Amino acid sequence: LILSVGGEDGPEYEWMKGDVRILRNATSVTIKESGSYRLLATTMGCTAESGVEVTADPKPEVSIEALGELAFCEGEELLLRTDPVPGLIYTWSKEDVVVEQNNFRIRVNESGKYSVSSTVGACTGSSDTLEVRVYPVPESSILVSGDLTFCEGGFVTLSGSPGEGLSYAWMFGSDMLENSERTLDAEQEGSYTLITSNEICSGTSEPVLVTVLSVTDPQCANGIESTLVESLVYPNPFKGSFHLRLSSPSAPGAEISLFDAQGKLVLLHKPNTGSELIELSVSEPGLYMLKIRDPKGSQTIRLFAL
Repeated sequence: LILSVGGEDGPEYEWMKGDVRILRNATSVTIKESGSYRLLATTMGCTAESGVEVTADPKPEVSIEALGELAFCEGEELLLRTDPVPGLIYTWSKEDVVVEQNNFRIRVNESGKYSVSSTVGACTGSSDTLEVRVYPVPESSILVSGDLTFCEGGFVTLSGSPGEGLSYAWMFGSDMLENSERTLDAEQEGSYTLITSNEICSGTSEPVLVTVLSVTDPQCANGIESTLVESLVYPNPFKGSFHLRLSSPSAPGAEISLFDAQGKLVLLHKPNTGSELIELSVSEPGLYMLKIRDPKGSQTIRLFAL
């Protein structure tokens, strides 16, 4: 607040707060506190006095509370709040840009420095800033170098996508392997999954199914390369059951295996010799891997149960 006096500069002015002089020989004074203020004007030995009572309302106090961690992953959000007081108007800002008004709380999902101000009448109080950091979820995928079907004693190399600051963890079925490198030589039959992590967030790849043929398998004993059977599954996605149409009548020794996303065998079917159309069913929705094997070759098909 500025108090001032008009007129000529001839008189000698004294600004008083109570009985204490706060300024002399000035036609105006800046007031920041409540109190009784007086102006004394003296000229030729005569003094005139004028007074005013000033009331300075305090700025409302306001602070931010974060209901969760200040660092989190994309796709998540954080609730920021302040204690609501009747009569106050709240304004939320990010980097001094208003993002929300008239609400004592706000949900945020972007990195930045957030603050809140509260206003009553002509008085506004502001909080300290709170920095929120949102980290990207790393993409996790498995690159395959080699054939996923091989004979005992062989292996296939699996690797994750490179990236600065990333760490890796390999899952074999539901078990975590000790290998924490980006690449893995898979020697055992089953489902492999890669978890890729940065400082805060983790992403999980789709499973990769590895098939290991016995040394007595004709494909290994005769040195025959593994070939696709090219069977047909429908519908896919499916609900409850699906049909498998083999590319040719099943031969003796044909075997159909169904694995869940953790690599657990949930169904093993040995079709009758000569079968071409087979109906199979599952009770739980999710991702499945169907492996078809006969003396002519093998095939793996990804299925989705609704």
